[in-house]
Amino acid sequence: MLGENISETYETELETLGAWMEQEDTRRVILDKRAINMGFAWYQERSGKIWWTLIMGS
Repeated sequence: MLGENISETYETELETLGAWMEQEDTRRVILDKRAINMGFAWYQERSGKIWWTLIMGS
């Protein structure tokens, strides 16, 4: 595992990815040149809150 990004603020995957790309630490996880495997998932609570997770691996 090279890194993980987690967010619970955004409604869509594009909003989430855009926000991650604006932050140095989460952008570093996404752009790690060693990464050849990726997992991207979401979970929605009953309240409507959505959690997003990205895992990068080599």
